[in-house]
Amino acid sequence: MVKQGMELVSSDELSQFADALLTGSHSGILIANEKYQLIYANEMVYEITGYTRDEIIGNDFRVFISKESLEKVTMYYKLRLQGKKVPDKYDAAIIHKSGRKIYISINTRTLNLPGKPPRTVAQILDITDQKLAEARSERMLRLYNVLRQIYRSFQHVTSAGALYREICRIFTQYGDFALCWIGRPNTQTRRFDKIEVHGPEAAFLERIEISTVPVSNQSPTALAFINGTYQFNNHIKDSRYKCFCREKALRHNLNSVAAVPVRVFDKITSVITLFSYEEDFFDTEESELIEEAAADIGFALEKLELKQREDTFRNQLLENEQRYELISRLTTDYMYAHSVDDNGNQQPEWSMGDIQKICGYSEQEILKGTVWPALVLQEDTDLYRTHTERIANGIQSRTEYRIRSRDGSIHWVQDDCFPVFDSSRKRIIKIVGALKDISIQKELWLRKTQDAEKIARIYATLADAILVIDDELRITEANETAVSMFGYKRKTSLIGKNIIRFLNPDNLMENITRLKELEVTDKLLNISMDARRIRNKKFPALISLSKLKGPDNQWNGFVAIIKDISRHEAQKKEIAAMKEELEMIISNSPAAFYSFEVINNRINTKYISRNLTRLLGYEPDELSITTEWWESRIHPDDYDHVMQNKERLLNKGYLLDEYRIRHKSGNYIWIRDEVKLIRDTFHAPLVILGTWINVTQGKMAEEELRFLALALRSVNEYVTITDLDDRLIFVNDALCRAYGYTSAELLGQKIEIFKSQFINSPHEKFNARIIKKDGWSGELLNTRKDGSVFPIYLSTSVIRDTKNNPIAYIGVARDISEIKELEQQLIQAQRLEAIGRLAGGIAHDFNNLLTVILGSAQLAQLHITHKEKALPLIRQIEEASERAGGLTRQLLAFSRKQVMETRVFNVNDSIGKMAKILHRLLGEHIELQLLLDDKLPAISADPNQFEMVIMNLCVNSRDAMPTGGKIEIRTGKKKFRKAPAHLPDMETNKTYIHISIKDNGHGIPDEALPHIFEPFFTTKAEGRGTGLGLASVYGIVKQSRGIIDVDSSQKGTVFHIYFPASREPVVTQQETEIDTLHTNAHILVVEDQPEVRDLIVKVLSLKNYHTTAIPPDALPDVLENNNLEFNLLLTDVIMPKINGVEAARLYLKKFPDGKIIFMSGYTSDILEKSGLNMHTQNILAKPFTPRELYNRIQKTLTNQSEGVDLKS
Repeated sequence: MVKQGMELVSSDELSQFADALLTGSHSGILIANEKYQLIYANEMVYEITGYTRDEIIGNDFRVFISKESLEKVTMYYKLRLQGKKVPDKYDAAIIHKSGRKIYISINTRTLNLPGKPPRTVAQILDITDQKLAEARSERMLRLYNVLRQIYRSFQHVTSAGALYREICRIFTQYGDFALCWIGRPNTQTRRFDKIEVHGPEAAFLERIEISTVPVSNQSPTALAFINGTYQFNNHIKDSRYKCFCREKALRHNLNSVAAVPVRVFDKITSVITLFSYEEDFFDTEESELIEEAAADIGFALEKLELKQREDTFRNQLLENEQRYELISRLTTDYMYAHSVDDNGNQQPEWSMGDIQKICGYSEQEILKGTVWPALVLQEDTDLYRTHTERIANGIQSRTEYRIRSRDGSIHWVQDDCFPVFDSSRKRIIKIVGALKDISIQKELWLRKTQDAEKIARIYATLADAILVIDDELRITEANETAVSMFGYKRKTSLIGKNIIRFLNPDNLMENITRLKELEVTDKLLNISMDARRIRNKKFPALISLSKLKGPDNQWNGFVAIIKDISRHEAQKKEIAAMKEELEMIISNSPAAFYSFEVINNRINTKYISRNLTRLLGYEPDELSITTEWWESRIHPDDYDHVMQNKERLLNKGYLLDEYRIRHKSGNYIWIRDEVKLIRDTFHAPLVILGTWINVTQGKMAEEELRFLALALRSVNEYVTITDLDDRLIFVNDALCRAYGYTSAELLGQKIEIFKSQFINSPHEKFNARIIKKDGWSGELLNTRKDGSVFPIYLSTSVIRDTKNNPIAYIGVARDISEIKELEQQLIQAQRLEAIGRLAGGIAHDFNNLLTVILGSAQLAQLHITHKEKALPLIRQIEEASERAGGLTRQLLAFSRKQVMETRVFNVNDSIGKMAKILHRLLGEHIELQLLLDDKLPAISADPNQFEMVIMNLCVNSRDAMPTGGKIEIRTGKKKFRKAPAHLPDMETNKTYIHISIKDNGHGIPDEALPHIFEPFFTTKAEGRGTGLGLASVYGIVKQSRGIIDVDSSQKGTVFHIYFPASREPVVTQQETEIDTLHTNAHILVVEDQPEVRDLIVKVLSLKNYHTTAIPPDALPDVLENNNLEFNLLLTDVIMPKINGVEAARLYLKKFPDGKIIFMSGYTSDILEKSGLNMHTQNILAKPFTPRELYNRIQKTLTNQSEGVDLKS
């Protein structure tokens, strides 16, 4: 509703305002058709996307959508065009011209216009910075959660394999990574062994082998191992960066990858590789957190390995002890005694055991003497030979060497032999020996030696300090790391010192108390405290203590493993600072962040950012958001759909919604709520993460923009917007209706589609740039789709951006066909008026002459003596004068200056009386048919002039049918509820008498139809027409307040005449010649032409009238200074100095009851505007005969005609 007094905005101002709003909007405005083609975009769209107009307009908008958003955007667009309910606003990712991904918020509306295909208007906002901040915040929260879960896992995993599995699970579940895998370098295959693989894209690693040696296209995993540093690639899809298996990664939608080495005892033992769906995921902060996680994982693996080695050593030691105990119970495997003869040959005396268990050969085979030496390994033959030589020389010998048994296995044997001499001790008479398989002992010894060496190396090279402390808290052993950690150069400087001196004195008693706790517990004790280096330099340390027991299982000290966590503490401070920075970023963000804990399907506040005050008006400490609190503040109109979307969140895990929520002040604001649901390992809801953004202003702007867009489309003017290349980028509905196009047919077309040309210079080539310079307005001829041409008035303006650069042109046009038609009518009327004036002037003078000629001719007949010879000549003069008078009447008729003698009559009676004359006039080859409505009201007109109209139209129809035809005259009544467009003078709801004259002739040519009522225009052959017939008809009809119209085709012509119906009764006129004259009357004759004046005096003197004839300028003096009484004033109308009306006023002033007859060759506005009440019988048309003059004077004097009075 518009308030009283409010000034309405014009359509031009409104269109300019809408244009300025679209151009200067901070939002991008897009319009797309049902074929996904972009048909309009404002300047902000080009700024957001980086594309030019030619790269956007006319293209399928889907080519600009990022792959991740394409399905959603396409689905929403299809559903919206189908009229289905979809979110009005949602977010999507598009590809900038530079190739980078940007995020936009899209707000769409459908325009359904009658008879037009649906269009979609979209408002877009660049929310990339917001999205990146949100994504970064979310990533940091996820990674913090990953670190927390990793720390928790350290407390319960008991093996490296379990830790690897837990690490992969944590990264993919809590960090939302697409893939996490851990590889161990294999030195033999020079490939990475896949220890653990986890994540939805685990299939990516199928049939992929990653080399540990440098190659040209190296993977991040290999680079992390080879270089020993953190590696990442945030642009897998970017071909400018080298990437391992790029095509396969992209098929799995993997866009970022990072690899970090894991060091155990300063040696890279594995590499953790992470893949993310997101681009640019691994920035500085994320990378540092991942590296910290890798360092902590390495530390955990070191602890696990130490514990595993300790357990293995203990188990092996126990096993060895058991084996030694078993071996100690065994004496030997085989004992023998051989006698020796004088020749040195040996013969078996006795044997114990089974030698076949040792070598696989029987005793008989061995005694052959050649088998056993052959079993000795070549490497040990020298040992065996020395052994046999010593026995042969009588020396006891024990030797260990290796033999190859019959099955090919290698055995260590201990060969223990001693000779037995005779009584003289000069000759060896017997050899006694024992063979023992010592393979097991050798293996245990080798293992023990190797384990000792390994432990020594680990102990020496371990990254953490290891101290052995006795029960008096003195250091008895330390590794090199401990020496350097506490600032010493030699181990001897550290040995023997009390551990207390290396602890922080500020909490010394507390730490001593905790150390003493080890005396009563066997548990591992972890202490976080400040330690001291030499010269009292403090550093943070994590100390793990375990009890050390002696052989009697009594406590005699403990082992301490000390880790310098200076870097870890520094990182914790950095993380704390980063958290504070993140909180500051969040607080200054337009989005309020929240985290709700889900317990039994109800929410409790876990985190709310401080900027929620700006959004809802509450201080953070005032809020404890619960399910009831949130639901109670939702606007009642939005409650149902918000609850429905809540179910969608539980089903899909993600939701983007907009609704109204109550501010602390009580007012409602619009918020955009973006929510993500985090589930636990059992898929139960765990945490809700989300953001709230106040979009109230955007909603208001959308409504305002929608209103202006509808206003722009609703105006009746034709609105176009073109780009700088003259292509149409917007047309409103009024233009489409007027030109016969759809908007889809016009958008993207050059403006030349309208075939514009200048009205005044139709041959001048039209160039759209003529109208661009600084705006232009003027008249043009445009062409519709069907080829019809019509005139328009066009006004153009330049659309400029904020930098005043032209970006488009707007044109507002209107159809001026009616104006042009009215102009033509005005020109035609002015032309007819000019000709009428000319014709009136000619007719006036000509009628004066004809009056003298006719009157003189008739007077001459009275005075001629030889009448038989002169009368025919005089009658020819009369006939010629009458024909000349008819010609002047035709001239006066078309100029509507004819003297009309109107009366009320019935057109049927008049047409019926004319029937015989018309039959004779038309000829026998023309059939005349009269279809007359017998219930017609009368009309008020000049009957004689009416008959002339019918006669001229019938003659015109006859001439159009030279070989014969049919003329139909039809009468009837008509009343128009609405005036036809081509007959604007037609009055509505008024009764008209309709006369139509129809023929079936050849019709009127189209090019001649506009000119048929013009004087002197004719389509007949030269000499066959004057060109005044239809002009006279037109003038008579118009002078009678009627309307004439014509329809013509090749099958004939129909003339339609409409006269206003009269309510007065029909007057029957009877012409009676009056013989009795009032000869005593005194007539005052006023005429400017002397010859006419003299003729009237002569004619009236013949009837004995008293006359006084004077020129007009003598009238005042005659009336003022003459005492004569004049019964009748006979005056001309058009006279110099004093015209007929002024003469009548002077006459009536002196003789109020006097009679007046006006003489005129044509009427003029003088009589109509005179202020005199008169009847047409008070006017005597020139030329007239003496008889007509006598009759008119007698009627006037005898009151048979109405007098003339001054109007009151």
